[in-house]
Amino acid sequence: MKKLWILILPLFVLTSCKVKTKAPVKKVVKTTKPIKVKGCTDKTAANYDSQAEIDNGSCYYNYITINDFVSAENIARLETGMSKNEVAATLNATPFDLLHSNETCEIYSYEYRHIDREFTMKDFTSKSMLVNGKEMYSPESKNLYVIFRDQKLESVITDDAKNQLESVICFKDNCDSENNYIACGGCTDKEAINFNAEANQDDGSCEYETMMVKGCDDNESLNYNMYSGAEFRVIKNDSNDTRKWEVMFVESGETMAYNDVAEDINTSSDDCEYCPCDEIVNPAYDPKRNCEAQCIPDPELADKYNYGCTDELAVNYDTEANKDDGSCVHCPCDTDDYFYVINQDRNCNGNPCIKVMKEDEKEEVEEIKEDCDLCDLLDFKIDFMPSMVAPMNLELDMKLKNLKNNE
Repeated sequence: MKKLWILILPLFVLTSCKVKTKAPVKKVVKTTKPIKVKGCTDKTAANYDSQAEIDNGSCYYNYITINDFVSAENIARLETGMSKNEVAATLNATPFDLLHSNETCEIYSYEYRHIDREFTMKDFTSKSMLVNGKEMYSPESKNLYVIFRDQKLESVITDDAKNQLESVICFKDNCDSENNYIACGGCTDKEAINFNAEANQDDGSCEYETMMVKGCDDNESLNYNMYSGAEFRVIKNDSNDTRKWEVMFVESGETMAYNDVAEDINTSSDDCEYCPCDEIVNPAYDPKRNCEAQCIPDPELADKYNYGCTDELAVNYDTEANKDDGSCVHCPCDTDDYFYVINQDRNCNGNPCIKVMKEDEKEEVEEIKEDCDLCDLLDFKIDFMPSMVAPMNLELDMKLKNLKNNE
């Protein structure tokens, strides 16, 4: 076998060397292939190219951010009495905001949109428009208010309905509502100057008319007022009875019964009053009882003055007193029928004033007679003289007659 293969191999070599062949000539045929346009082929993209056949991944989109919203269709599925979890599952959305929350009431705000249908104009007047086309949500969102009372759904109010349901729930700034579903903040104190009758929750904004106590602030004066300069306001507690009123001092916040401080806070003057120079304020004086004198003699001046009544017309006039102490006592004033005199015996027992009845005084009319003189007599006739003046001195008669004759 080995020999055979040796013989065949040379023959194959010889044969192959003798045969010559020509390589085939290739002809190049030029053909034109159509070029496909590349670009964005997504119609929803901002750079959509209607002529593009090949998407080259260049598409981009104009995105907007919107709040999570619910559809009107889901709102219609809500039922009163649902729990908060049931409402959340039905709406399939989270609340946009929490408007109000207290022990019994919670109000959540959602955004909702209507479903629109997009279709071609040729289907606008046909029944197919009810089922054909593409469902799309309206671009405008509205507010939805979901109200829970005691963890249960009580009311659902939409933007379109709230203006017609003001008697049920308040939405306007005036907080006009028959039911306190929403906390309308404001001043709820009727005695405040900014009382808001439409508010149902006090927000601490109340402002009050306050007054300043007038009075003497010198504690050594007779009329010292410990509340002088203090700012206060009167709380009437919806009553006209001053016994129920209170006074609150603004700075300290202290509250007192009105009648206890009424005299001190209603003063109208800041003037101070003092005891006379030789007297001091009586420490035992009680303005409520008014049993003691407000001022008493200064004990340091006791050796200098002898206090007592210095009025001589007084019943208790003290001849040895050199400083009047205001103790003088006088008799009563005269009347139409009586007058009083002081008993000269100042140490007498009983009333030192003697009562004396007045006497009736009669007016006497005196006739005023004119004196006649010698000239008056000369005017009479001498013939009548003796009879008119008789009996007169004869010598005087003769003198008068001579005078007459000489005329």
